[in-house]
Amino acid sequence: MAEHIELLALAECVARTVRHPSNVHHALLAGVTWAEIARVIDSDEIAVRRDYRQWADDQYDLNQRYPDRGMTADEHAVAIAGAAEGVGDTR
Repeated sequence: MAEHIELLALAECVARTVRHPSNVHHALLAGVTWAEIARVIDSDEIAVRRDYRQWADDQYDLNQRYPDRGMTADEHAVAIAGAAEGVGDTR
């Protein structure tokens, strides 16, 4: 029984790491569309964009406290503008 619990815990750890919003950010920078991201993570574009905006806000807040980390104001503005575009946009 212990190995089943350990396997579940490991699977959850991998899943949390892989679905981290920073991976969405890197995918967007590489040219992946919102629709593709939503399909891959089995979600809808609105939820993906909402979660990404929250992550970008958190990264900007982090940068305000620690200027060598997170997103700068310019990076944040670009991220938020990209996330605010209509559903079905190519970027």
